[in-house]
Amino acid sequence: EPVVISSEAWFKIYDVNFIKNNNLKFLEDCFFEDRPFYFRAFISSNNVSVINEPLLIYRKRKGSVTTSPKYWQDNITAWTYTKSCYAPNTSTSAKQSFIINSLNSQLGWFNSYTKAEKSIRKTFYNSLREQLLTYDIAEVEKVKNYIDYGAFAHIIKYTEYEDFKRYQSLKKLCHIERKNNKLIFWLLGLKLGIPTDQNPLQNSFIHMHKI
Repeated sequence: EPVVISSEAWFKIYDVNFIKNNNLKFLEDCFFEDRPFYFRAFISSNNVSVINEPLLIYRKRKGSVTTSPKYWQDNITAWTYTKSCYAPNTSTSAKQSFIINSLNSQLGWFNSYTKAEKSIRKTFYNSLREQLLTYDIAEVEKVKNYIDYGAFAHIIKYTEYEDFKRYQSLKKLCHIERKNNKLIFWLLGLKLGIPTDQNPLQNSFIHMHKI
């Protein structure tokens, strides 16, 4: 099972000697600078502990890195650099964790940024597609249930943004996919999910919910 933990620095604690011994540093002259730091730390550590309690409250502000589309190029740069940190002996779990985190992040940022700023859609799409083409398709397929594999595959497929946009429009009319132990149904723009560990024909009215 891959370990899926996001890369933000603000809710993690590190041993200072561990940081020094592994020469861990933030990426310079670029926003999203915590990504390569975290993933290098992740693949260098022997164990990671998680506290499953809400210890911090994260507040987003307008115009921040996570809400402003003007930082989209730094987003791509940070993931490109992070991907270069992996060595041939990196464990399968670490590689899969990176693929899941990076693809979910990049596809998510693409959706949110291009909704907020239409003028960057084509340029962002071209840069994103160039980045996704560097991934090993066979490795991505191993974690396809953890990501929006349909979006990934169609970005790889379509050279032009207009063709991908057409795919997205058709998908929202009628589409079925499996993701995170759920069957996701798109019907006339409505997105519904049914847990796959339950019989969808049994109490389907109760189990079906908008997500």
